[in-house]
Amino acid sequence: MPGRRALLAGLAGWPAACIAAPPPAFRFALQDGAGKVVTQARFRGRYLLVVFGYTKCTDRCPTTLTHLARALEMADPRNRIFDAVFITVDPRHDRPKAAAHYASLFSPRIEGLGGSKRQVNEAIAAFHVYVAWPNGPNGQPTHGGLIYLLSPSGQLATVLPDGLSADALASALRRYPVPKPGRE
Repeated sequence: MPGRRALLAGLAGWPAACIAAPPPAFRFALQDGAGKVVTQARFRGRYLLVVFGYTKCTDRCPTTLTHLARALEMADPRNRIFDAVFITVDPRHDRPKAAAHYASLFSPRIEGLGGSKRQVNEAIAAFHVYVAWPNGPNGQPTHGGLIYLLSPSGQLATVLPDGLSADALASALRRYPVPKPGRE
């Protein structure tokens, strides 16, 4: 028994990192305005900014998308570093074409995506986005306003808080270098 206790005591000191869970997969399979399937793999090799919202939103979504559009122009005027997508949280009312049109009102560089309820819910779950329907499924959702930045290899690079000004967002984005071709 003393040898067994020593073995167990030794194993207890092993770093937990040896058995750490893999990082979460920030994946999605949605549709663009033309109905074509778009996945995160399409953006491989470039940084991808991901925001969630809905087209009938009157405060957070238009403000975030306006600031994001301006920040993209300030931080990446030649469009060499960043792509951006707006993913609807309301597939019942926002078809992919509506999400694409809405995003394009803010910038042609922001692609609007939608899909079936299942597809949208899978994207929401993959990014751990808070979404609630306080007035039932026919009402307007409440949702988180974080901006997710995926690296050129598709891993989470950072999460930017809700409410950043265009200048603050551009400043945060300028820290990321131009991706090198063929390297992720």
